[in-house]
Amino acid sequence: MSMNTILMQLLGLAHPIIQAPMAGGGDTPDLVAAVSNAGAFGSIGATYLTPEQIRSTTAEVRARTSRPFGINFFAPLTPEQTQKSPETILARLAP
Repeated sequence: MSMNTILMQLLGLAHPIIQAPMAGGGDTPDLVAAVSNAGAFGSIGATYLTPEQIRSTTAEVRARTSRPFGINFFAPLTPEQTQKSPETILARLAP
């Protein structure tokens, strides 16, 4: 049985698979690009990467595929901050 969801259609995916973004080095540009080139959705785990590492890793993936892929970030807030408006996290993500 084949599956074809709206997300698959929007991203042009052949397979309903999202490669887990593995922060800490489990994924590589080669892996992310290979997953995307195979028709699934590759993902960069960027939690522990510096902004420059994110840029260079993204460039390496883009050099290996023209297919869509994702970049996963964590933006943890303390409980007090989560009670406030979303502007706090948006300001952290803006740079």
